[in-house]
Amino acid sequence: MGDPCGHMRFRTGYARGMTRLAVFLLILTVLVPARGTAQTAKEKEKQKEAVPKAYLPPAGMCRIWVDNVPAARQPAPTNCATAIRNRPPNARVIFPAGKDGRSAQPKGAAPNLPRKDTSKRKPPA
Repeated sequence: MGDPCGHMRFRTGYARGMTRLAVFLLILTVLVPARGTAQTAKEKEKQKEAVPKAYLPPAGMCRIWVDNVPAARQPAPTNCATAIRNRPPNARVIFPAGKDGRSAQPKGAAPNLPRKDTSKRKPPA
């Protein structure tokens, strides 16, 4: 039988609430698409946006290519280390064309990783 303080009713209501929460979360996971899939699609779309051959950097140089900026308004070619270091979040680094005429990315390059802190400042005590 029920406890005079109402503890049984609390447990039943709690269990019912948890069941409703579980069903809600299940429905939510089915209806909301995964973010990882959308991001990979964006990355693939960005890769498809070809840089015109006339704007590829010359051998030994790289170029920062800013998204949603016309080709004629893109930054000038520079050395690769400077381009990688100064790349803004809405841009990518274009490497010189390979033998087949396509822009080649060197092995081991990870263009979207955060940069290491190279400053000599000590952290606050």
